[in-house]
Amino acid sequence: MKTQNISIKILLVEDDEEDFIITRDILHDIHNVDYTLDWASSIETAINKIEINKYDLFLVDYMLGTRNGFDFIDKVSEMGVNIPSILLTGMDNYETDKKALEHGVADYLVKNDINSSLLNRSIRYAIERKRIEASLKEREERFRSLFEGAPDAILLANVETGNIIDANPAAIYLLGRKKEELVGIHYSKIQSNDNNKFGELSFIELFDKLSNSNQPIKIESLLVNDKGEDIPVEITSSLINIEGGTAIQAIIRDITERKKFEKELIKAKDIAESATKSKSRFLANMSHEIRTPMNGIIGMANILKTTKLNDEQKEHLSLISISANNLLAIINDILDLSKIESDQLSMENIDFDLIENINDIIKILQIKTNEKDIDLSVNYDVKTPKYVKGDPIRLNQIILNLVNNAIKFTEKGGVEVIISLIEEKNEKIKLHFKVIDTGMGISKEGQKKLFKEFSQVYSYTTRKHGGTGLGLAISKKLSEKMNGEIGVESELGKGSTFWFTVELGKGSSPEKIENEITDLQFYEIGQSLNILLAEDNIINQKVARMTLEKMGHKVDIAENGEVAVEKYLANEYDLILMDIQMPIMNGIDATRQIRKIEEAINKSKGIRIVAMTANVMKQDKEEYLASGMDDFVSKPFKINELANILGKINKK
Repeated sequence: MKTQNISIKILLVEDDEEDFIITRDILHDIHNVDYTLDWASSIETAINKIEINKYDLFLVDYMLGTRNGFDFIDKVSEMGVNIPSILLTGMDNYETDKKALEHGVADYLVKNDINSSLLNRSIRYAIERKRIEASLKEREERFRSLFEGAPDAILLANVETGNIIDANPAAIYLLGRKKEELVGIHYSKIQSNDNNKFGELSFIELFDKLSNSNQPIKIESLLVNDKGEDIPVEITSSLINIEGGTAIQAIIRDITERKKFEKELIKAKDIAESATKSKSRFLANMSHEIRTPMNGIIGMANILKTTKLNDEQKEHLSLISISANNLLAIINDILDLSKIESDQLSMENIDFDLIENINDIIKILQIKTNEKDIDLSVNYDVKTPKYVKGDPIRLNQIILNLVNNAIKFTEKGGVEVIISLIEEKNEKIKLHFKVIDTGMGISKEGQKKLFKEFSQVYSYTTRKHGGTGLGLAISKKLSEKMNGEIGVESELGKGSTFWFTVELGKGSSPEKIENEITDLQFYEIGQSLNILLAEDNIINQKVARMTLEKMGHKVDIAENGEVAVEKYLANEYDLILMDIQMPIMNGIDATRQIRKIEEAINKSKGIRIVAMTANVMKQDKEEYLASGMDDFVSKPFKINELANILGKINKK
């Protein structure tokens, strides 16, 4: 490797002119050192020169008349001049070596042995050593400056003992102790738990982990101040080299305020969750209280349909059914919104025929458009897939909401539904739905109120057209649940275009489902079942009993859970329809007791127990199934749902 040239200014302190010339000539033979040589024949002269010149190296004779080179080196050190010195001596002995080291001499050479090569090497060594020393000192000063001025507390600890060896002012302030009180004590003495550990690690474990990973380790811990108060802190530890050794540096940040904020967030979260639970429970209770009499109204209306009625009675009964179902739809909307808000709305993921599904909706809605003498049509993009995978019921809910609204606010012209494919990627399909009407339109100001809960564009629309203002809010949330979005384009007096997108999966042809039974008069009995009905409400008893008897089954009544258990023990039943909220013993406890009895007598096949209740929240259903029930039917029950439950037993 080629030696790099260096350029230096040398002061030679030599009282013998002949030795000066010899040294000068040796320097002249050094080819890769560009130097300027200055000569001083005495210490006094040398000091004067140093005061007015800047040198890179001192070559100092050991014997300088009545004084020696060490006197010069000491004087230069007193002046604060940090320049490397090489001692030139005629004596090579241990005492000279020792003194040279004590006085900080970079090197010393015996005059009789000096040659250009040796002097070149010594000069380079002396200058490099001094450069390294200066660099280390600068780093130490910079570290000390950062250490002392850091806003975070910093402690240095011995890697073997765990004793604190230094603390910065921020650490002294944080812990409320003097530096001399901290230095020398074990780190565990400032920890709240005094467990001789650094967070979860012992000092040996910490040192090993830091050595192996070569990465800082961050932990949270509790320190204790001079008053015995706990201080939550975040500690970032790392290994550093100081004064030729290794220490653990712990940068400590006081996180008291952060912890307070986190506690406040948790408290606020708990309050919000509690409020949500209270709201959900209130809605569930209200739903139960409303659904219970609704079960009587709708159930009796269904039973009345099977009797002989004149035209006027049929019309009155139809109005009762429509009104009851409208009220039930409002209750369902409120519950849906609550489920979505509490993230309890489960989405199905099944194969279904998209086109057939939409066409069925349009057929139902055409009854309304025919009454208003307006058009209703649906158009599909040629790329629209026939089979998709997703939740057909929730998709229908959005379409029904938007098309119902369009029909409601359109007096002339018509409503058009357009479905198109946006994107098909891997197993996902993105669809775009548009509902275009020629109705009254919506102002820019009115559009701001859309998609908000319990909000309607104009207050008079509630009186004229009805509704809760929940339909669009629910549609928005449902489209978002299906990775889509919803929006509107409208101008007052020129109609509206509501649109939404959804992401569905690629589907295949679903299994055909038999036509649903919606009316008692179309129910075909398979075999007569012996059914125990546990129900405390007299009206609901009559509705269920009459419905089941119309369907050809035998019904026994238990007015509470305790009676239900007694009757189960005394009789043979094919099915128990179990209400939940009953006096003395509720439906869940009664079910558990029946299952325990079956287990005690080693009954291989338990009786089928189906919850029949007005509690329809997701967590309620989960609780019923967990208690040992087999199925669930909500009040007011639909004929087809009840028929399906009974059908499962008929097939056995």
